[in-house]
Order: sequence, then C-alpha cells, then structure tokens
Amino acid sequence: MSLPQNPALQATGTRSLLPRPLQWIHLNSLDAPIVAVVWLLAFAHAAAIALPHWIPFALGLACWSFYLLDRLLDARRSLHSANFTRLRARHIHHWRFRQILFPLALAALAAAVFLAFAQMPRPAILRNGALTAVTLLYFSRVHGASPAQPSTFRFKELFVALIFTSACATPILSRMQDRLIFLPVFLAYSALAWLNCCLIEVWEQPIASVLNPALRIASAIACALVLMLAGILAPAHLRLALLSLCALSSAALLFLLDRLRHRCTPLTLRIAADLALLTPALLLLPGFNP
Repeated sequence: MSLPQNPALQATGTRSLLPRPLQWIHLNSLDAPIVAVVWLLAFAHAAAIALPHWIPFALGLACWSFYLLDRLLDARRSLHSANFTRLRARHIHHWRFRQILFPLALAALAAAVFLAFAQMPRPAILRNGALTAVTLLYFSRVHGASPAQPSTFRFKELFVALIFTSACATPILSRMQDRLIFLPVFLAYSALAWLNCCLIEVWEQPIASVLNPALRIASAIACALVLMLAGILAPAHLRLALLSLCALSSAALLFLLDRLRHRCTPLTLRIAADLALLTPALLLLPGFNP
C-alpha cells in the first residue's frame, strides 16, 4: 500500500527549524528511547544505585521497537481507512521505509528479550512481564479495532505516560530498600510524561486547539506539588530534590512551547517537546556529584 499523492500529506512534511540530525532522530523514533535511557540513568543517579550495563541497552531497544511498531500501525490504520488527517511526518516516514524499519523493530525487540532472559533474575522477569502485558493491552486497545473505526480508548495519554515512566523506574524501585521515598518522584515524572503526550495531541489536531482548562489547572497544581516536594526532599535527599526540579524545568519548557505553538511548525513542536524532557541529563554531567 503506497502513500497517496495528497496535498494534505505534503503539509505534514519534514520542514523544521531544528537541525537535520534532530529531525532524523525523531523521524526514526529514536527520541523516545533516548528520553527513556536518560530518565533511567538519572533515576539511578539520584537514588545512588549502580545499574548493570545491559539494562539501559535493553530498555532502549524495547522502547525503540514499541515506538516503531506503534507508528507503523498508526500509518497502516490511517491508510486503510483513508483518514489522512492523523498522518504526521513520522508516520509518512515510517511507512515509506517500512521494509527497513519493521525488521529493525523485530530485531530490536528480539535483542531486548534476549538480554532480559539472559541477564535478569526470575523475580525481575515476572515484574517486567507484567509491564509487558500492560503494554500489549495498550496495543490491543489502540490498534485492535477495525481500520474503518477509530479507537475509542480513553485516557490514552495517561496510560502511555504511566507505562513509559514505569519502564524507566522499575529497575530502580526493585533495587531500593525505601521505595516510598521515590514514589513522589515517580508520580512527578508520570505527570510530566502525561503533559507531554497531552500537549502533542493538542498541537497535532487538524483544527487549532488549546489545552483543556481543567488539564491546565491540574498541570499547575502538579507543578506546585513538585516544587513543594523538592523543598521537602532537599535537606536529606538532595539528588532526588534536584531530579524533581528537573521535572519542573521540563514542564516549564513544555508550557513555553505551548505559548509559541503558533510560531512553530508541527514537526518543530514535536521534536522540541521531546527535547524538553531531557533536563535530567544535567544530573549526569561529568563531575556532578552533590
């Protein structure tokens, strides 16, 4: 099935103010795995946990494979239903290069599964198996309906945010003795991932839209709670407090992008939204050891 010559599709092309390497990373679904690995390493640093080297590789590969498959399935659904309004530059790119990207998705998934079964203790396999089952539930709900009928899966953005953050945090939580101290940070990053998904959904609507006022209020309350959390954690857990401030900084950048949305192309907004999630990388800079 080939892409139709439709002017509406040409408008979703790859024009962007950002450098071409960043566009290439986004169009090939490498942005989400990069964010996942950065969050994982930042969580480990903040919790003072030394992770085995294979875990970031397995997480990155698994995340990449799921995002590749998700975008290929999205493109397939839109083309089968002739509903081109949901197609974006990333979907068009994935479908054009599906003969390369689909085998890469399967290979990345196979490599992640091999690493997991070769290196992971049995209790960890069970924990991650449960998370994988939830992820497959998401795929079945979103992509399981017939192409002629759009998915009616509610709370999709929240579901994706919780899965994504859980995948990044599970290796840390399983190695912590006092897990409750990390729970507020987990909730803060889940809220950040949710905000990212909600804003992207709003920005990519065919008709100009704005974030629901209720969601704006919820986001403002969440940011205030994160700021309070950082103040509470700072005396005894400085690294966790800084990690919370990184989440707050990312949220502020997302809201800034929302204010500038009419001045940016959809592709620029989409790439910049994921770049905004990389503020925890500051904690990983050489010599940073509070």
